[in-house]
Amino acid sequence: MQSVPDIFSLLAELSIALAGFSGVSSAFAGRERLFRPMERTRLQAVLLASSSVLAGCLALYSASSVGLSEAASAAVAAVVSMVLTLPILAFLVPAGRRHMKDPDSTTETWVLYAVSVYSLVLLGLFGFVAARQGGPDLLVLGFSCQLLFGLWMFVRLLTRPN
Repeated sequence: MQSVPDIFSLLAELSIALAGFSGVSSAFAGRERLFRPMERTRLQAVLLASSSVLAGCLALYSASSVGLSEAASAAVAAVVSMVLTLPILAFLVPAGRRHMKDPDSTTETWVLYAVSVYSLVLLGLFGFVAARQGGPDLLVLGFSCQLLFGLWMFVRLLTRPN
């Protein structure tokens, strides 16, 4: 079993890799970056999920380095990740709803509902860690779910024409 700092450094590395692969795939879109609206929304979802994990890990390390307890550091990281997860629910889901009506859109209604429910559950988990100082174990769960969501959006970005 890995130690807690090792787990968070692995999660940070995975989030950087996910963002990097997204950057490579966007480079294949050409110099003009002429993404369709739904493709742009998916790319933004991947980058937000990845940045939420990376920022949370950095916040955890920063809070630990100034002497906060493990639980307090996890709470700080949860707040940072919560702030970066909010745009998924506040901006990307409404954008997805708008672009779902485009004639060439390939997204389904269930995906928007799933993303909405996922975001609410994840915000609740981060809120619980922040309010109750649930500790790093729940934070690992939240970050892992965030990376899996980013991976799912990345797969949809690559496998859907729009």
